Amino acid sequence: MVRASYLQIYNESISDLLKSGDGRGSLQIREDKKRGVFVEGLSEWAVRTPHEIYALMQRGAAARATAATKMNDVSSRSHAVFIMIVEQMTVGATKQIRVGKLNLVDLAGSERVRVTGATGKRLEECKKINQSLSALGNVIAALTDPKQTRNHIPYRDSKLTRLLEDSLGGNCKTTMMAMISPAFESFAESLSTLKFATRAKKVKNEARINEDVDHRALLRKYELELKKLREELEERNRNMVDKEAILKLEQQKRRAEEDKQAAINALEARSRDYANEKEEKERLEEKIKALNSQLLIGGKKIEDTPQFKSALEERQREIRQEYEGRLGELEKERQQMEEDKAQVDRYKQLLLKQRDIMIALTARLNERDDTIIQLQEELDMFDRSYRESDQIKSLRI
Repeated sequence: MVRASYLQIYNESISDLLKSGDGRGSLQIREDKKRGVFVEGLSEWAVRTPHEIYALMQRGAAARATAATKMNDVSSRSHAVFIMIVEQMTVGATKQIRVGKLNLVDLAGSERVRVTGATGKRLEECKKINQSLSALGNVIAALTDPKQTRNHIPYRDSKLTRLLEDSLGGNCKTTMMAMISPAFESFAESLSTLKFATRAKKVKNEARINEDVDHRALLRKYELELKKLREELEERNRNMVDKEAILKLEQQKRRAEEDKQAAINALEARSRDYANEKEEKERLEEKIKALNSQLLIGGKKIEDTPQFKSALEERQREIRQEYEGRLGELEKERQQMEEDKAQVDRYKQLLLKQRDIMIALTARLNERDDTIIQLQEELDMFDRSYRESDQIKSLRI
């Protein structure tokens, strides 16, 4: 994992070049045992490609303090530090994390007031730049002094040297590039710069690998957070599958209820037709009975005449055929209802396996079975009653 920061030191004040608004300026330098020297409140940006790093550099460079002088139209008025922190995890018996930091430092050049013609604000900037560069030279001198035991190195004389403490005399490898001018009028400055670079070459550091076996680095933190997010995503996926199963069961339940309601409606319609047929039969029987008791032909009752007997037999035959036809239709409808009942039972068995919530539907279907049986018993009773009535009439004839 790679993350980057970009800051400038302008007039001994540290500001964040990648932030906007009130929180970018007046940052303070802090130090602790874990992080070493760092800038409190400095933003860190995760980067994945060189292109993203270049984009951050360009963004920060655009916000850097510059101004025009007699020597340079776009003179840097601040020191800039681009910081990259790289973390690498190795997986073995134990997880070890190596941490490396790269400081890319662009120092503002030293200036002579008589040459640059700085006045006012430019003059104050010039003083601060030369002061911090002088402090840097004192640190280099102290680090290369053979009599110096390194018990005291003046890192705290300026924010520049304080911030670059690890890069100058700490656990690091340092490369310094000194810029000089070939112009004759800059001979004194070029000579001073070369002497400074010669002293800087003599600084010796012993760099060692930074390993964090206690998992205090950010890479370990982000790994745990990523694992947590993946578990949360899997849990949500499981919940989504459960919801889909419930919706499917609800759809099957609605279809079963619709089929059940259709079967009940059909049964009610058949029951009404049967009741109407029964009433019609009773009405015809009453009418025949009234005619038998009232009509006389030739001093005889009409029921004793051959014509009436013949007509009665014909009518009874027609009624019997019509009734048998209606009974056949009712039987077909009853068989259809039995098939409907079997279909509903299949739905019921399927839903019982998937969800216990369909038990209520089973009870309703059982009630429908009882109704069908009751209707069948009424049909049987009606058939017996009709046969008995037919036998009685036959005896009378």
